[in-house]
Amino acid sequence: MVAKGHDFQRVTLVGIVHPDAAMFSHDFRAAEHLFASLMQVAGRAGGPACRARC
Repeated sequence: MVAKGHDFQRVTLVGIVHPDAAMFSHDFRAAEHLFASLMQVAGRAGGPACRARC
């Protein structure tokens, strides 16, 4: 849900549910897509509100 563009202010921890389904897909770009999604979620979890407070 966080990866879909929603911006929740006080999110500091994100859990990835069943990443193996994306990693071992038949699509040859699956690993690249999973990495891009993980980087997007990680960026949202440590957003500017957290950097100012932490």
